[in-house]
Amino acid sequence: EVVEATQVYKISCSAELTVQGSVNQLMREPQKPKLTTEVKKQQTSVGGTAMLELKVEGFPKPEVKWTHDGKEIEAGGRFKFLHDEEESMSLVIKNVQSEDAGDYKIQAVNDLGEDTDVVHLTVKAPPKFKTKMTDVSCMASAEIKLRVEVEGCPQPDVTWYKDGKVIQKNSERVKTYNEVTGTYELVIDKATLDDTGSYSVVATNELSQTSEFCKVEVHSPPEFVKTMTKHLEVSENDTVTFQVKARGDPAPTVKWFKDGKELKHDGGHIQISEDGETKTLVVHKINRKDTGKYSCEISNIYGSNKDEGEM
Repeated sequence: EVVEATQVYKISCSAELTVQGSVNQLMREPQKPKLTTEVKKQQTSVGGTAMLELKVEGFPKPEVKWTHDGKEIEAGGRFKFLHDEEESMSLVIKNVQSEDAGDYKIQAVNDLGEDTDVVHLTVKAPPKFKTKMTDVSCMASAEIKLRVEVEGCPQPDVTWYKDGKVIQKNSERVKTYNEVTGTYELVIDKATLDDTGSYSVVATNELSQTSEFCKVEVHSPPEFVKTMTKHLEVSENDTVTFQVKARGDPAPTVKWFKDGKELKHDGGHIQISEDGETKTLVVHKINRKDTGKYSCEISNIYGSNKDEGEM
């Protein structure tokens, strides 16, 4: 079947497309990178979260690189990058550790140039001993040196103790040394038996305190602290006492002699006793046979010593 065309029609169609964003981008002036950080010093505690924020301007859009201690930071694990707006950027550090403290350098680069900025992160941490004290054993007159390394933020205050009492700093024989690196030393010159004891060091900052302990033993050959009377004149039936004070480490053994022959405690005529450093010989009811030279000999594994008197 054929249909005859009686009229001719003209049909037209038009469309308009506007991409505003693209137009704006094409009209934008090129700009070298510019970094802006409102807070250049951030602070957090160990185990917390840190957010380092900055504004990044520039066209074409700059490439941004973060570095810490010379090492580039990449997203992953505890580190994440956030882009809140077109020109806003943040580095988020979760479960912050002491080693995360320091300067973070930001570098932004595009075809027109570059810009850099630095944000400092302070990580507060309780005191912690990196090295511990060890027990010390030495001879008298030697130097005693106790040393520890302490870390913490703020920098801890360090105090030394002996047998629970604060050690006075920088006396004639005892000195303390502190280094910026966190190394602390207690130095005792020309050790004596009195330096034997329990030593402790306490590190304190605003977060908490911690302590370390050690024992110091000073050894020496025996020595007389007090000697006996050198000459005694007595009457028959008198009681005579010879007494000395002796010390050493280990504690010395004591022997008494008359004219080279060792005396033994008999509970009657001859009595020998010890009370700490005090060593005593008592002779009761003196007679002419007791006239002679008396001596006291002290000894330990490091040597011996002798003191004499005459009656």
